[in-house]
Amino acid sequence: MLLVLSACTTEKEIINLVPNEPAADVPNYYCTWQYQLWFQEPPVTTRDVVCHDILFGDNGLAKTIYPELRKDLYFVLDDGWDLPYDGGKMSPGPYFGGLVISETKFPGYGDTPQERLKTMVKNIEDCGWKGTGIWICAQEDEQNRGETWKEEYWRERIEWSKYAGIKYWKVDWGIYCDKQEWRQMITRLADEIYPDLIIEHAFCCPPINDWKGTGLNRCTPEFIETCMYTASYSDVFRNYDITEELSVATSLDRIGEFLLAAHTDGKHLGFMNSEDEVYMGASMGLTMGVMRYPLKGKEQNSPFLATRPIRKMLDEVTRAVRWQRIAPAYRTDAYDVQVSDEYLTDDYVFGPYWTKDVENKHIKQMAPAVIARGISLPEVSVESGEKPFVLAARNPNGAISIATFGRTNASTKYKAIEAKITLNAGDLTGKIGVFGYYDELKLSFNQSLEGKTVLAQDLKDNKAIDITSDVMIKGNDIVICGSLIKKIGRMKATDGDLSEPGLVLQIGESKDFLPAPLIKES
Repeated sequence: MLLVLSACTTEKEIINLVPNEPAADVPNYYCTWQYQLWFQEPPVTTRDVVCHDILFGDNGLAKTIYPELRKDLYFVLDDGWDLPYDGGKMSPGPYFGGLVISETKFPGYGDTPQERLKTMVKNIEDCGWKGTGIWICAQEDEQNRGETWKEEYWRERIEWSKYAGIKYWKVDWGIYCDKQEWRQMITRLADEIYPDLIIEHAFCCPPINDWKGTGLNRCTPEFIETCMYTASYSDVFRNYDITEELSVATSLDRIGEFLLAAHTDGKHLGFMNSEDEVYMGASMGLTMGVMRYPLKGKEQNSPFLATRPIRKMLDEVTRAVRWQRIAPAYRTDAYDVQVSDEYLTDDYVFGPYWTKDVENKHIKQMAPAVIARGISLPEVSVESGEKPFVLAARNPNGAISIATFGRTNASTKYKAIEAKITLNAGDLTGKIGVFGYYDELKLSFNQSLEGKTVLAQDLKDNKAIDITSDVMIKGNDIVICGSLIKKIGRMKATDGDLSEPGLVLQIGESKDFLPAPLIKES
């Protein structure tokens, strides 16, 4: 297909399909953990990395990464932020759970814990971030720790956070991490003392599904039940750790099963966090916990880059976050979810690793071939060989999204797959986000598309292109070739960035969009 792309040339004609301002109520964030793990300069211990100079120095992390996205993202200080130097090393030490900023790591921040937190918040917000989040260990510090938890201890720390303007608590591992009563207490105290504080909970587990070895290679019913009970009273529920090598299949099975079983208490936000799988978050209406950052030095030779080079895929973060200015994350049980009967299996042979659950093992992970949320299941066909994983969703505001994800196996590592994909989208209710690679994408609607103008825009860009003459419209259907999706979806790609395409389409005019179906009551 001949591609004749016509961009608007005068200032008056320029159309930008992406809003300039972020969605106000979407708690996406950047998290420091991967940076801590891969930092190549002294101080060398992972938890020592979170200190004033490394965060706020001339080339500090908070001052240099994602400048165009900071107003969209909270900046979350991860595991070790409240420890003194060498306080934890790589195994739990005596200080975990304190929420007291170290005077040696952050000199001059104030004389009291709450004043130090307030200084931290100011420094982060002065860099342009949406707000500050902190990692919370599920236990009191050693000085206050007893046989059971102390409600007054946590009441005090929520009051500190309110005084300082902390916006987000990422509640993680610790002595009480699997105690529902403790997590519910944290949520209850936040509701009482500081209702604006967003509480993220998780179920702390190994980085693969079926880690107990039942042979399912998938999420077990017990795991799903526990996770969804925790999620029911959470503002945000995080999918928790995954391996980089099998992240796609592991994450997709959790997302599909969790959304199928999701229920919320009607009192809390009820979001689900996809962590660093940003295209999954964008296309399924989930929040994101971004951890990617610009590589440097020895990191560029990481063995992980031989599988799926996610650390060289930073443009995906920009595209995913900007898509959520159009289609914000929404409540887990807002719409019905469907998963395909077909399941796909990815596998990988691990060598030395940070967890014994996969170290030196051949691991398989299964996930549904297709997942849909508030929309019909897409149909996927390939002439031969493997199929990609495919996601589709309709946002409560009407935006529609579709995404493809490649496959991983022990011999070929990660591989993107181009397939013919058809989505019966029902009513045309909004703009359309398209992520990943395709051979061909066919979208079918309930109304005729004849005579409508079709605009497309790389989600990194601020200017739409008229592609009406480059697509095929027949009646209620539009067909877009994969080469056009790739061209538009990577039009503003950063040199050397390996991100997969991500674009927004607009068919016709926004005034002609039909209303989206009403969401379910929680």
